[in-house]
Amino acid sequence: MLDYGNFKKIICSELKNRLSKDNLLVELKVSDANTINNTKKDKLSVINPSQPDAYPIFYLNDIYKYYNACGDMYATVNDVANEIRRTFSNIPVLNVSRDTVEHNVYYSLVNCDQNRELLQHIPHRKFYDLAITYRVELTDTSDFLVTNNVMDDIGLTENDLYMSACKNTPAILGEVCCMKLDDWYINELKAAINNTINYKESESQEKESEPIYVFKFQNSNEYGSSVILYGDALEKVADKINDDLVMMFPNSDELMVTSTKCSNERLDELFGGDRIPTEKFLSNKKYLYDRHTKKVSIRSTCDVS
Repeated sequence: MLDYGNFKKIICSELKNRLSKDNLLVELKVSDANTINNTKKDKLSVINPSQPDAYPIFYLNDIYKYYNACGDMYATVNDVANEIRRTFSNIPVLNVSRDTVEHNVYYSLVNCDQNRELLQHIPHRKFYDLAITYRVELTDTSDFLVTNNVMDDIGLTENDLYMSACKNTPAILGEVCCMKLDDWYINELKAAINNTINYKESESQEKESEPIYVFKFQNSNEYGSSVILYGDALEKVADKINDDLVMMFPNSDELMVTSTKCSNERLDELFGGDRIPTEKFLSNKKYLYDRHTKKVSIRSTCDVS
């Protein structure tokens, strides 16, 4: 029998593989959830990009109990997959307008290699080892991934989506917020305690030899990685430290930057290894921002170990 930690790592990939065999392309999103009596559980949202306004939610803790009771991972995956298919068969198809997409689309980055199948079905733009994809906010708590079918139905091109998302992303997720590493830790702690997201820009002017900064969008704990697409934010930090930037993704929700003088050993100590959950992995590359050319490139010789 698997312990809960290993079960969490395996169940999502097994479910996705099982559903893909039946041509059901879904996104599996795991997040924290507070249920009755403030009990914390791991929520599994199963989202079909073509029907994003309604989707089934499961709790991994409950699925794990089912697995322990039956003692069979194959049976567990099969039964949950059957329930997912049954639920989706009762959900009506969403009709999305061009206006809704144009005014509510924003960026989301994914790893190309790990999302090859998904990228065949959605509009995207390559960005080195990543792909820029597009999500649309419906309400404060729901969004969906734009598919090729949706894009064609409303008469938009990928470039239309890109230009709209460039304008909308800070408006939807909050202004770009740059924090020193220690300030980011404090912001994360406050968010966990107060259950609210409101990142604060670092105000300290104290100079450090090798400062590390974290980029987020002010009102969201997700999708902060796409700040790498906003050259003005990168330029501001590069000017502050008077150097080019080395940039890394500790996960898909944050972009971390530092001076090129920062040692690889320190960066690998902070971000290397297996600390990133599979569903949050974005890239193990280091990127370089050249403050003179104002361009981003991959620092090819220095991946995260």
